[in-house]
Amino acid sequence: MNLPNKENEYESTTLDLESLSTEYKNLLIEYKQAVFDYVNYLKEEDELPCGKYEMSDVNIDNKCFDEVWRQSGCTTTSTYSDWTKSQTLSNLILDSFNWATMTDYNHRMGCYGNPGNQYIIIGVGTDGKLYSRDGLDAPWKLVNDDSNGNIKSICTGNDGSTIIATNVVNNLDHKPSWDAPNWQGGVENPCCVKSVAQGPDGTIVGVGMDSKLYSKPDLNGQWKFTSYPWNENVIDVCIPPDNSILVVGGDLNIYKKDNYKNLEGVDWTRIDNTCCVYAITIAPDGKLIGVGTDYALYVKADYKNLTAPWSGPYNSQNNSCCVVSITTVVNKNYDSSLYNTQSQPNYNINQQPLQTIKGQTFWGESSLTQNNSPTLQECQASCAKTNGCTGATYNSDDHKEPICALRSGDGNIISGLPNDYAIVPKGKLLLMVVDGINEKLIKVNEKILSKIQNVQPIYNNLNQQRELKSVELIRQYKVLTEERDKIKKTINEYQSLDQAQIQGDISTNQNYYSFLLLLFLVIAIIFILIKITISSNETTSTTAQIGGAPMFDTFYFLTFVVILIVIYFYNKKN
Repeated sequence: MNLPNKENEYESTTLDLESLSTEYKNLLIEYKQAVFDYVNYLKEEDELPCGKYEMSDVNIDNKCFDEVWRQSGCTTTSTYSDWTKSQTLSNLILDSFNWATMTDYNHRMGCYGNPGNQYIIIGVGTDGKLYSRDGLDAPWKLVNDDSNGNIKSICTGNDGSTIIATNVVNNLDHKPSWDAPNWQGGVENPCCVKSVAQGPDGTIVGVGMDSKLYSKPDLNGQWKFTSYPWNENVIDVCIPPDNSILVVGGDLNIYKKDNYKNLEGVDWTRIDNTCCVYAITIAPDGKLIGVGTDYALYVKADYKNLTAPWSGPYNSQNNSCCVVSITTVVNKNYDSSLYNTQSQPNYNINQQPLQTIKGQTFWGESSLTQNNSPTLQECQASCAKTNGCTGATYNSDDHKEPICALRSGDGNIISGLPNDYAIVPKGKLLLMVVDGINEKLIKVNEKILSKIQNVQPIYNNLNQQRELKSVELIRQYKVLTEERDKIKKTINEYQSLDQAQIQGDISTNQNYYSFLLLLFLVIAIIFILIKITISSNETTSTTAQIGGAPMFDTFYFLTFVVILIVIYFYNKKN
């Protein structure tokens, strides 16, 4: 390879090294930040409120108990007491879980500060006034309206909001909501019934004063006699969501027909184990609520299974007595997401927060359990609440049904399907980032070393050639220096000759002018001498008489001229 090609290769490699060096510096900055984040996270882990306790430890401090209470989902302030100190951490987690998941009024108020019930029970008191109750265990509260003791029975309209009532004169009355301040009245054909219910299509079914059933197509329609058989004896009526019809008979048992729109010609079916109640209603959650002979509330868990025993009365702390008629309305302020609905407590009180990574999987050391969580978030929550879960893999698209595989033990995060999600603790994710950047640094460093090793022979060769070239350049420099001195000397000599020539030209010019001057003087002198000679011949006689004065003057004049010429050449020479 010739020198230019080697130099080009060397320059290209140098540029590559500069680029790799810049990349290395940037990765090093990222690496330092990743390590910093991981170290900070480890410090936070050490400072967890319950980090110093095992499940079997007692004398749990207030800070740890606050964390247990909060993680259970409770939003009220925890109550720390001697009982709390006497319990193990495991028992405190279970107790807090019970407070968060039990739906009775007292637990809801203690944990969340609100009743947290999906429906409100509305009742007519024995005093004819309207009352409300935030769940079966809540206390009755007087509704601020103009009932004035005139209400006998109530039901909820088919819109889920309107309250329809019968009053003390057995007429129908209504208002748009249970908490509306005024009853509106103005119903056409209101008389005369002592209990009513409204079906999904708006049909009103009422218990007449003769304890038999009557129907009207809507609130303002005409009443029609729909009683069957002739000896029918009804106290109260209710229409469930499945369009069947339930009534309380004169014997205080519940009877049923399959369709509230098909009452005539169909016998009633007596339901066993339903005695003894005065009034009934169906709650939004499917419970059948009845008013017992003690005017307290009793419940059957499912209106479709009425043979199950009654539970109640609900008066353990907040007496459910005393009402004569009831209905329910949906609580529009209820939000199920505010309450813990998990089926088991989360004992992983010190578990790291879980993070998700798309396209990756985590299999740990062994399988813990597998479920079909419909969403990634639910799979994440499933791992968080499962004791021993250290991570999970979730995929909702590539199998017949969603798969949430919970894993235990440590393991690596590895590549998976595009729709896979690795669910891992935050610390593992941060450590993975550190390892990833570290691996990049190693690769860049290897590239730099490889480039340096590849370019070293070229560098050595170029360096050797440069040294030889340097010696040659020094030699040539010396030669050029000597040549420069010679040229300088020649230039100086040329300048001396040139100066001498200039001086010679000047002298020549001066001599030339001197010659001209002398020539002029010689001619002048000759001219004067000729003239004097001629003049002296003509005036010989005269001169002899006068004397020799003119000749004498001419002599002195010529002598003066000669002296001037001598002085001039003397000065020029000097």
